[in-house]
Amino acid sequence: MPAVDDQAALEARLLAARASREAADARRSARDERVRLLAEVEAEERAVRDAEVLEALEAEHGPLDKMIRRIDTDEGMIVVKRPNHILYKRFVDRGKTTSEALEQLVRPCVIHPADKGELARIFEAMPASLMRAADAVVHLAGARKEDIAGK
Repeated sequence: MPAVDDQAALEARLLAARASREAADARRSARDERVRLLAEVEAEERAVRDAEVLEALEAEHGPLDKMIRRIDTDEGMIVVKRPNHILYKRFVDRGKTTSEALEQLVRPCVIHPADKGELARIFEAMPASLMRAADAVVHLAGARKEDIAGK
C-alpha cells in the first residue's frame, strides 16, 4: 500500500508544481502585456512627434523623397536632405566606401535630429543606420539602385 501513498504524494507535488508554473506564467504574461502596451504608447507618441517634425521639414526643405528622405530606426527618425553637388562629387571621387567617407557624406545632409549628440547616439546604438542614411543621401542625389545594377 505504500505505493498508493507515494503516488498520491507525487500527484500532489505535480499539481503544486503546475500551479506554481501557471502563476509564474500569469505574472510574466501580465508584465509582458504592460511592456507591450507601454511600447505601443511610446511608439505612437514618437510617430506623432515625427509627423510634426517631418511636416515642418517638408515646409522648409521641400517634398519627402524628392528633397528630403526619412530613415526610421528603433532609436528614432533621421531625416537627410539632398547633398550639395560638390559634397557628392567629393564622395564619389574618393572611390572608397569607408565609414569615414559615409560620415563625411551624411553628416552635412542630416537635418533631423538637429542635436548632433542625438545623431551620434543613434549611430552608436544602430550602426547600420549610417549606411541607411548614406543610401538615402545617394538616392536624393539621383542615383537609383536599378541604374547602378544596370537594370
